[in-house]
Amino acid sequence: MPILSNAENRKYFGPVSSLDTKRLSAARNSVINAGGIAQVSHSQQLDFGNIDKLPVLWGTVNGNDLGPEPALDRMEMLDSWIKYLSDDKRLEQIDSKTLMIYEGGVERWGDRNLKNDKAKFCNTKCDILIGPHDMALADGILFIRDWYYNSDVHVPDHKLKILSFLESPRASSGEFKHPKTVVASYNRGSDIVIPYGKWISKPTNVSVTENRNYAAGKSKMAAAFTSNCATTNDRMDYITTLQAFITVDVYGACGPLKCPRSTSQTCFEKLKKDYKFYLAFENANCKDYITEKLYLNAYQNDVVPVVLGGHPYDYKAMAPPHSYIHVEDFDSPEDLANYLKVLDGNDTLYNEYFKWKNTGMFYFEPHYASTLCRMCAMLHYADYTKTAPPIRKNQIWSTFDKCLPNSKWYWEKED
Repeated sequence: MPILSNAENRKYFGPVSSLDTKRLSAARNSVINAGGIAQVSHSQQLDFGNIDKLPVLWGTVNGNDLGPEPALDRMEMLDSWIKYLSDDKRLEQIDSKTLMIYEGGVERWGDRNLKNDKAKFCNTKCDILIGPHDMALADGILFIRDWYYNSDVHVPDHKLKILSFLESPRASSGEFKHPKTVVASYNRGSDIVIPYGKWISKPTNVSVTENRNYAAGKSKMAAAFTSNCATTNDRMDYITTLQAFITVDVYGACGPLKCPRSTSQTCFEKLKKDYKFYLAFENANCKDYITEKLYLNAYQNDVVPVVLGGHPYDYKAMAPPHSYIHVEDFDSPEDLANYLKVLDGNDTLYNEYFKWKNTGMFYFEPHYASTLCRMCAMLHYADYTKTAPPIRKNQIWSTFDKCLPNSKWYWEKED
């Protein structure tokens, strides 16, 4: 997948190596292997052979339409489509596509990151053009900043307009005015699903044994790392209430303990060594909004995450079973504190929260190469399929991805 810069001479950074189907995994999300192979997914069994009856890869009209346990994993479905496209003979038969990254996103998706990630690109016969340029040069236009979502930049109706959201509707906004708006976000109902992370289980017949005591040497109860104190879900109010019943050490701008980004690795080493629980509290309670607080801060540091953010269904879909504690399962912070005290005093029960270890793997989405690969694959899909993207007339990001009202902690019960 060649990459075009916005320099006047439009020099290539260089072609990216083709990937045959046996090496497709190199084009997928970066993987942190928690022990062994991934489960064979529903999508790997999909049949793309009949081009007249392609599976529908577009997302839902509304991201909240998605049920708690969808029959097919849409991220995996799209990766199966990439595998289908990557066949050498098929590539000879399709036209090349161009995806333009519109100005405003170059610093996040731009030259440096694309150079570093180019080896991970998959072969979908697609060029990346870092804009802005003449819209006629591109088949799809990618916008990744609020002020461009809502700007008057005109995208011709026959082009795909891709809006990429990494932040929740509480921190980001966007209007779906274009007739072919394609949504790329963490929401599982998106046209292009780009979660912060995802757990893939091994086949159930795999036997796993581990004798490690994850409570050994840990003398402190719970920690929270927070830099945003005035959040719409009032997470600090929950933490403050919890502190009346157990000790919670708060690092960052919202507490007395400091953990500057320059020494963050030291802080995480301390978390792993000393603490039993980590408060993976998001800054907003929105559907499917589960960030690196869970996947990186907690799971990589062998602490049990206590979560507040997405609906319990969302965590069930994206995280290992019995690997976290959701505040929704308790009537009050006091009830949660009492449960954490029980686990603190019983190593056997505490270690139950680590039984998922060595039973699968995590996919961590780098938001660069593999995401662009999926976007390019959808440009080809738009040519092949007889179905159009969902019409999300007069819709905005905050109605597509549901969030709880301000100051609400719980999805299914009253605070």
